[in-house]
Amino acid sequence: MTDIDQLLARIGRLPLDPRLGGIDAAVFAGLADATRPVAPRAALAAIAGFATGIGVLATVSESPPGRHVELYQLGMPGALAPSTLLADGQ
Repeated sequence: MTDIDQLLARIGRLPLDPRLGGIDAAVFAGLADATRPVAPRAALAAIAGFATGIGVLATVSESPPGRHVELYQLGMPGALAPSTLLADGQ
């Protein structure tokens, strides 16, 4: 069995791959592409404004009667809360 140190020394003596000479340019080009926005700022601002407007309209508008969901107060657990399921039947 060949010693691992001999194998590593043999690998260390191999010539470098010529493609490594251009790797810096490729990495920086990839970084430049990754930091470029997908959509223009004006489009993103329009989308954010539209979403804000929809949110304000949904908050201000009246909902139909009978569609409200009653939420439990902090002290009232729900019927299927773990603390009520593990109780002794009270």
